Amino acid sequence: MNPLDAWLGVFTIVLACLIPVCIYIIIKVRTGHWSDYDVSQRRDRPHLFGFGLIMLLSTCLVLQLSHQSPVFIRGCMAAISLVLAASLLNLWLKLSMHAGFAMLTSCSLWSFETRVALVAMLFAVLVGWSRVTLARHTWQEVIAGLALGVVVARIFFA
Repeated sequence: MNPLDAWLGVFTIVLACLIPVCIYIIIKVRTGHWSDYDVSQRRDRPHLFGFGLIMLLSTCLVLQLSHQSPVFIRGCMAAISLVLAASLLNLWLKLSMHAGFAMLTSCSLWSFETRVALVAMLFAVLVGWSRVTLARHTWQEVIAGLALGVVVARIFFA
């Protein structure tokens, strides 16, 4: 893939998914519906999961209609799988989505550049450590998030 196509794919995902999700979270916090930007309360997460799934599905559609690289669509499908699994697990465990997405992203790099993936995995673990240090999650929730990220990446990027 040439660099221009790569930038276009990233720009599309940021514009179609990440920015709307960030705006949604900001609105929920500023209107007092949620206590923090981390969506730390388990009861608030189903709303975020639902909105995130809608945005991810919309992003897949935009990527498909604009004939962008299938690797970006596969990445969105992996993210959808991660969110769906976390949504189901939310009944028992407040899985660390930060750790899960960090590890999913890191592992997805494995087939492109192993050394970069290993460094990124170290950073994913550090993201998990920060979630525990900030008292947003327990180690169990972080390890579950990291493990889910590995499993989803293995399914979609093996």
